[in-house]
Amino acid sequence: MKSFIHNNRFLQTSSRLLRRGLGGISMIFFVIFIAMSSNIMSPKCIAMAANLERRNYGLSITRRSARGLYESGLNLSMHCHERRSTLPNAAFVVLNSALSSGRERRSLMTVQRLKSQPTSNQPSHRSSSSISSFPSIHRRAFSSSSLFAPSSILLHATVPSIEESIDFSHLDNEKGLNDTNQVFDKGIPVLESTEYPVLNDHGSIALNDILYHDGGAQDLSDPIGTLPPDSNIPTGSNGSDDGGINDIEVISPSQIDQMTVPALKALCKKNGLKISGKKADLQKRLRDHLSSNPIATPLEPLEEPNSRSNPALEEPESKVCEPIHSPDSIEIKSPPKPNEKWNPNAPLEWCKTFGMRSASDAARLESLTCLKPGDEGYFDVSEIKPENVTIVRTKEDARIVMEALMKSKVEDPERIHACDTEVMDIDLKEVGPVGNGYVTCLSVYSGEDFDYGLGDGPGTMLWIDNLDDAKGILHEFQAWLEDEKVLKVWHNYGFDRHVLFNERINVLGFGGDTMHMARLSDTSRMKYSLESLTEDLLGQRKVPMKEIFGVPRLRKDGSPGAIIDVPAVEVMQRDPQFRKNWITYSAFDAKSTYNLYANLKASLMKTGWVNNLNMMDYYKMYMRPFGELLTDLERRGMLVAKVYLADVEAQARKDREGHVETFRQWAFKQIGPDGLAMNTASSIQLSTFLFGGSENSKTQEATESVRVFKTPREDIPDDAMEAYRERDARLKEEKANGGSIGVHGPDEFDQMKASDLKVLCKEYGLKVSGKKSELQQRLRGHFQLLNTPNHAFIDDYDSMSLEDLQNACEARSLSSSGKKSALIKELRNDDSMCREIAAQYINNPISDSAIVDREISELLEEAAASGSHNVLKGMLAEIKAKNEEEPKFVDVTITSLGMKPEKFTYGSAYEFFGGGEKGHEACVAFYSLTAIGSIDTMIANFLTSLQTLADDQNRVHCSLNLNTETGRLSSRKPNMQNQPALEKDKYKIRQAFIASPGNRLIVADYGQLELRLLASMTNCKSMIEAFEAGGDFHSRTALGMFKYIQDAVENGDVLLEWDYSKGEPPKPMLKDEFASERRKAKTLNFSIAYGKTAHGLSQDWGVSQDEAQDMLRKWYDSRPEVEKWQLQTKATAKKHGITRTLMGRYRHLPNATKMGDKKLLGHAERASINTPIQGGAADVAMMAMLKINNSELLKNLGWILLMQVHDEVILEGPEVTAEEAFREVVKCMEEPWVFGLEKTKVPLLVDGSYVHNNWYDAK
Repeated sequence: MKSFIHNNRFLQTSSRLLRRGLGGISMIFFVIFIAMSSNIMSPKCIAMAANLERRNYGLSITRRSARGLYESGLNLSMHCHERRSTLPNAAFVVLNSALSSGRERRSLMTVQRLKSQPTSNQPSHRSSSSISSFPSIHRRAFSSSSLFAPSSILLHATVPSIEESIDFSHLDNEKGLNDTNQVFDKGIPVLESTEYPVLNDHGSIALNDILYHDGGAQDLSDPIGTLPPDSNIPTGSNGSDDGGINDIEVISPSQIDQMTVPALKALCKKNGLKISGKKADLQKRLRDHLSSNPIATPLEPLEEPNSRSNPALEEPESKVCEPIHSPDSIEIKSPPKPNEKWNPNAPLEWCKTFGMRSASDAARLESLTCLKPGDEGYFDVSEIKPENVTIVRTKEDARIVMEALMKSKVEDPERIHACDTEVMDIDLKEVGPVGNGYVTCLSVYSGEDFDYGLGDGPGTMLWIDNLDDAKGILHEFQAWLEDEKVLKVWHNYGFDRHVLFNERINVLGFGGDTMHMARLSDTSRMKYSLESLTEDLLGQRKVPMKEIFGVPRLRKDGSPGAIIDVPAVEVMQRDPQFRKNWITYSAFDAKSTYNLYANLKASLMKTGWVNNLNMMDYYKMYMRPFGELLTDLERRGMLVAKVYLADVEAQARKDREGHVETFRQWAFKQIGPDGLAMNTASSIQLSTFLFGGSENSKTQEATESVRVFKTPREDIPDDAMEAYRERDARLKEEKANGGSIGVHGPDEFDQMKASDLKVLCKEYGLKVSGKKSELQQRLRGHFQLLNTPNHAFIDDYDSMSLEDLQNACEARSLSSSGKKSALIKELRNDDSMCREIAAQYINNPISDSAIVDREISELLEEAAASGSHNVLKGMLAEIKAKNEEEPKFVDVTITSLGMKPEKFTYGSAYEFFGGGEKGHEACVAFYSLTAIGSIDTMIANFLTSLQTLADDQNRVHCSLNLNTETGRLSSRKPNMQNQPALEKDKYKIRQAFIASPGNRLIVADYGQLELRLLASMTNCKSMIEAFEAGGDFHSRTALGMFKYIQDAVENGDVLLEWDYSKGEPPKPMLKDEFASERRKAKTLNFSIAYGKTAHGLSQDWGVSQDEAQDMLRKWYDSRPEVEKWQLQTKATAKKHGITRTLMGRYRHLPNATKMGDKKLLGHAERASINTPIQGGAADVAMMAMLKINNSELLKNLGWILLMQVHDEVILEGPEVTAEEAFREVVKCMEEPWVFGLEKTKVPLLVDGSYVHNNWYDAK
């Protein structure tokens, strides 16, 4: 390198060649910086561009170059001067940085282009003049700059007829550049400079045009000062004729509004932001980057595409390293900074504790898992030993078995050992295995011929106790479990690996997961549990635990009940009545796994893959390492901000209350006080309220239009209770004034259905059985009785015979003895009492009617038994007193609005309520109703669950499953794959997923991956050309679908595409003018990939099936290759019952060969089309993830893969190495090609960012 620098002929030759190549214009393109830092193994060379014009000299430093200099911790000095007066005046580099209050300050380099002064014809000479001759550089331009502070700096600047070199080496390193003012104040004599590069006494390499000093790792948090406002350095004007070049400055938010789309995208790309989206999206992203992000990187200024810069002189892109590296080939280009997390000697040290059990849990489990004689629950089980099981409970036995196991590693390295664990203190319905549970035992089965050496002979099952007296025996096998050369197979490997890691055992030597192998073998199975697979493939039914260990749950009186419970794991392992069966049961899991592995391996070996290889080869090459990778992701988890989640949850609940109030107030206007008491989370109440009376599509019967719901008092809002009381008071007043207290008049009963009459009878405590006419008569009599005052009520007792009166008394349990007058008096007294009781019941409709009915019945029976009306009156007074108390339950009566449960279109609800103000109010209420459901989902699935599931390090560890038929990932606890859409994420759930302090997140995703795979698989010429041309793919689709859009484009009314470097488009853009059609085109594009038919599209778009079919036809007409491929794929599925993904994985479609059920056949045909595309996307993502996770460069940079969500990957690592890591991630994703996955005909597009510390901003 030194000889290269000293070779002045090379500089001269380069200059001459560049001048010729640029048509005689005097330009020089050769600026080189060389860094040799003590912390870096190899030099970092960054090419910079120097644009030397006839009247102007400008030095362009890009952000990538500047960032590389800063992160390398190098001192920069530049030397620009005239030599023999053949060059114009030089410019100087102003080192600038963006300052922003309240956020991290990161230095940037910008170039202040200087308008040249008249060129001196005097020969250059060296002078020892003072610093005062230094050209217009204010000392504040260099103050507080950590870039120059640590060591000597040689700065060369050029003025007419003079060249000065200033030595700052005398400055105290600890004092920093604040002491640089001494230089300007005292006037330090300059050093002499030579014509050729030399190495001076201070270790600086002085070049004619460049000086690059070897500095150490620097703290670059302090900014470099800017030029003062009174600086008199002249600058060229924009577009001036005198050769002035645009000043490059730090972009401010106001300038973003003036930039064109290409400039915005380029600026986003340079600052590590996502580049997709509309102009407004790009502008918002950049503004947020500047102001909203608390740790934002200042934006680098960027020239507009139409500037005068020459593309030939632009800085070349840094070459991205290959995705998989050997350790010896790694060259780290990002040196460490002080106080940073990244340690190059141990780059992943910061994440080694992820997934470990908390100290508090470890202390708690210590007492639970190590019972001693005399402790409750302890048993001496040393003599319990089932047949065909080798038990290890002592260290001596463990050493013997370990010797046999390790010996087999040498003698039989291909031997498979099947393993299984049993775990206590874990509820998998609530939590996952990472950091939870305690391993009570480990079972191993190594084959029929394997002898563990304890005298039980070959073929036994090994059972290792790890509880109570045997606690700690498991760790005797740690070396074997962590030996990567010993192949161990598991069923649901992730669970066992995590619970063993809880015991500080990091399992290696992953030989296979029979659950994944079973899915690869046959995707159409209903269940993949060990029990199901053992029974289906091996013909051996595993007896359920409840049948072996179940015990009846005791009733309150101590007698056994009908409910059967399974004891806790530790109880079954300790208690002698269970232990023998428990050992056999748990050990059998390992043997079943061993036999399953042999069966599935044989099946996969019989199934072809590619190039005479089989699916077992595919499993070993890719799916097995991917299965282990998934356990790595689960263990790492993602950091969440629990305080942020708590704040957002509080806001969400407040918003929910507001929406509930809005809906209830509207419902109150519709049905009265019951609307205020409605439960907005009850689907039954809502369906009755909105659609009651409509026909049930399954039973073909009308639903109830009026329903009474008994609701606990504490669930009724106070305003609803107040409304009920006001209604009751009004009804009492109407009764007192002689009005009707009934809600329904007698004439209404003729119009009501039998079901409604029954509800009303039930509401008023009447008999509900009988015909419709009987129900009507019962209700009419009820209201007539209640509405008739006691003194005005006329009976027919006087016309009744003595015998009839006696019968009536006996029917009412009254005394039938006495004269006719006495019997009539008895009956009339009873009528009066009944009316008073009924009135008391009716006048308290918000009371608990069932309780009141029961009390009245009991009291009447008691009064009848006593034969005294005085007793009845006393009891009636008791009922009145109780009714004055607050009721425990309230009857909420919901009456239907009469809407029809049909597919609503835009504006239909508005029209149903008559439009105008009422229609508007209804729409607002329905919006609030839908918002309530969305907020409830947010709270339940994300806001509360994320806080609950976070471990002591505030990381959440989901369970990832390869359980989809296409091979896509799914997850649970929490469901990371089901995050709300970004535009619907009101509470910014993704913002809760953050990076550790000092770290950043890399978020990168594929753009239109499935459509690109479709174009490649079908070799569709039209799609391939569209993707290669770039632009808006969905607008092109809309153009082919609608004739009037074609006419509009041909007539020049709208533009399909536009080069924004030319300014704003002169005509409307197709995507804006025909936004609705473009949305349909987008839907159609993805629907084609998913195999959707015209029927499905007609439902989505709200059009007729013929219209949808016509759109489909137009789409296929311009892309016939896709239609041909789909027909062939369907035919293969019908013939063989299978379809395959991009990498050749099989999906079994047994219904495709059956012609009976058209619905099942249609589903199978759609799956045959969808699987190659979605499954192909899963293949690409899987290979990219493997490359990312295996990248030695990323490991050495300190980055780890955290999660994959659909086509998106998320990584975390040190901020200092983020840019270099991001380039590596993009490389891995753009080139995931491996054996079995051929390169697509369309390049894969990857977009992402690396400068943010939370997931939301990174999107």
